[in-house]
Amino acid sequence: MKSKSTIQTKIFIGYEITVDLKFHLNQHKNWKQASVANLLGKEGLKKLPFNGKEYIGLLFEYEMISLKEVNEQAEKVKETIQQFCDDIDWSKRQIQIFPQVFIT
Repeated sequence: MKSKSTIQTKIFIGYEITVDLKFHLNQHKNWKQASVANLLGKEGLKKLPFNGKEYIGLLFEYEMISLKEVNEQAEKVKETIQQFCDDIDWSKRQIQIFPQVFIT
């Protein structure tokens, strides 16, 4: 008997945690409070290690996603991180996108 397979896509959208980003985040009172209270996961922010670097961003799950939705979610990531780090020039930062596709 053949089972029907489904496709699920998870996309991590975030920024590399560089030395200066880490410094600015650690200087922000709200970031310290959120870290101590373990609220980052509740805000949706996740830390992701990849290829020897660490990233911070949001993880999204989709069956299908358009480029427009990816761009909208990238803006949401930036706005979420800016709550904790509003003194960084975000125009010089490159958003990172890591897709994963699961077939079950």
